[in-house]
Amino acid sequence: MKIGIIGGGIGGTAAAYALLRKGFDVEIFEQALAFGEVGAGVQMTPNAVKAITGLGLFDTFLRSAFFPKAVVGRNWQTARENFRIDLGEEFRAHYDAPFIHVHRADLLDLFVVGLPTGICHFGKRCTGVKMTANGARADFDDGTNFSADIIIGADGVRSAVRGSVFGEVDLRWTGHQCYRALVPTGGVVDYVNPDSTFWMGPNAHVVTYYVKGGAAVNIVAVTEASEWVAESWSTRASRDEMLKDFSGWHESLQTLFSNVHEVFNWGLFADSGLKPAGIPINYRPPFRFEAGHYSNQLPA
Repeated sequence: MKIGIIGGGIGGTAAAYALLRKGFDVEIFEQALAFGEVGAGVQMTPNAVKAITGLGLFDTFLRSAFFPKAVVGRNWQTARENFRIDLGEEFRAHYDAPFIHVHRADLLDLFVVGLPTGICHFGKRCTGVKMTANGARADFDDGTNFSADIIIGADGVRSAVRGSVFGEVDLRWTGHQCYRALVPTGGVVDYVNPDSTFWMGPNAHVVTYYVKGGAAVNIVAVTEASEWVAESWSTRASRDEMLKDFSGWHESLQTLFSNVHEVFNWGLFADSGLKPAGIPINYRPPFRFEAGHYSNQLPA
């Protein structure tokens, strides 16, 4: 069976790696000119870690992983502990897997290094997918196309695959923005606890946690925005903007923010729901899509 995957991010490469292990003929089409991920962290719950284990990658995964001691909620000004979920041995035994922090680039590399040479096609922006007599076809903006038994869409928030199946999705601006930053620390520092910490404040929250085996701290800081902010992981902001928006928050956060050298921000959007469009409802489309980074829930 031939399978085409649109999108070479974490979702697309993970799907390719898993399908190749089962003997499928897989090709990836990525619009960028090379594999790449933003400088941000990922919190891996036990179910996600089990998926990594099922792919035979757990030992490699551990090389860049960080094991938080707990998930902790704190008051934005006093650091008073509002809740704590211990992630120690009892937690691991209950869920049969740990809770792990990892850098997105390290997670992507985990899958990319296991992909055969020649199955990845770069500079290929998909414009849509169509049904064919024998499966599906993906069309690209360079005039080429690719036919397969199955097309998997892993092409992000503005997915061309999803648009072909469900029609254009109306993304609604939520009035919130998210700052993202990564602070190299070289190890655990006294102003950042070795936990997944949620700082909860008025109309805002901050999440901090270690990645890269404890060598860096990932920051996700969400607040209301007076002006529309683009849905993009590459829009730059400034440290001063972030410090201003979180003025008066706990001194540990002020110290952490003061060590930031590069800040990005993106707008948070919600969709209006997916409704089939353009595909006969009595026909099962050989499509699958995985497209994220917009939600009516604020990110962590």
